[in-house]
Amino acid sequence: MKRSRLLGFLFFTLFMVAASGLSASAPQRLVVLPVLFIPKDVKASEQQLKWYADQLQSALKLAQMKYWALLETDTFAISDDIYNFCHGSYDSANYDLLWTRPKDARKILKGGPEKEVLDWNHDNRMDSRTVYVIVFMRPNNSKPPADKRFAWGTTFNGPPNTGGGFVIVEMSSLLFEWPQPFRSQVVHELGHAFGLVHVNVFGYQQRNNESIMSYDPKITFPQSVPSNITSGNLNPEEYFMLSMNKLAFPNFHYIESKHNPQHKSMREAMIHTLPACDSTMGPVKYKPNIGYEVFTNGKLVSAPAYMFWNRTQAEENCKVYVTQNPNPKIECRYDGVNFYPLPGKGYEVFTNGKLVSTPAYMFWTRQQADDNCKVYVKQNPNLKIECRYDGVKFYP
Repeated sequence: MKRSRLLGFLFFTLFMVAASGLSASAPQRLVVLPVLFIPKDVKASEQQLKWYADQLQSALKLAQMKYWALLETDTFAISDDIYNFCHGSYDSANYDLLWTRPKDARKILKGGPEKEVLDWNHDNRMDSRTVYVIVFMRPNNSKPPADKRFAWGTTFNGPPNTGGGFVIVEMSSLLFEWPQPFRSQVVHELGHAFGLVHVNVFGYQQRNNESIMSYDPKITFPQSVPSNITSGNLNPEEYFMLSMNKLAFPNFHYIESKHNPQHKSMREAMIHTLPACDSTMGPVKYKPNIGYEVFTNGKLVSAPAYMFWNRTQAEENCKVYVTQNPNPKIECRYDGVNFYPLPGKGYEVFTNGKLVSTPAYMFWTRQQADDNCKVYVKQNPNLKIECRYDGVKFYP
């Protein structure tokens, strides 16, 4: 027992030395900001609010330690401003509309607590560099019904590295560890706010996986400096996704041999990201030449939110769009650079020196190209045919 306490103390000491170098004011770095959300019918003295805020800050410090234990070279930054109190526009019961009338609630509530916090801080989804950890208060710190409780987190704009986000949890979790242990919940929901999805998206069992992004009941975190700081880990896909979020973790780098020793494909981690919040969190303003853009017959047809897609998502979407719309003249761009159509890319067929294949062939695999070329040559024995892949002739 003494040895485990000593190890816990040593880890805490090393962490504090390393974390002291984190700068919340570093250029463009995401900062985690704790906020108490106080509906109109909640009464609490300034002294009480500050005590709650101190408990929240303590919990965030432990979550910060946990991410350091997972990543080893980085963790998230926490704001030095810990006493943040946002007074809501409605009584606490009004926010229960988010469960009883979910389709109408965000319009009625003008976005809900997270949008009120965003406005309170004079922030917006497009430019935010803040992850808000919001604790929702209720009259007399009452416990909410299990089916009507705040317990979620997400990014504002979808994939990792697209800006800020939020976590919202109940005060009862912070004070009474009900309906879930607060620290375990915050570690999990912060994962979402940094761009992580649930483990079942990648084929793992949601309730039987050691990742912090699972619902495995064995993944818990104690009240104080933990001797079992290693409880809960990350899957290869999650290491990969966090390495993409340079706004949150600029000093963490994905190392294949260390974080993915079985060399699993990371394609699914590039495609299956969180969706962007809807328009109740504020409008998404189109910025030319940023992210993914689709043009048909010279006209922009993609939504502004496409600017937050990564390159792999853009290529997958373009492939589907071209396949489903063979007639229009389609152009796909990423960060202002055209990637479809792209001469010399993918599969091309020439007869008598003239290109006869459609631009969509650029998405074909080499095997598909080989098979198609064989059939085309067999069906057209009198033509002078040339087949190329990525600009290199492979027939004749």
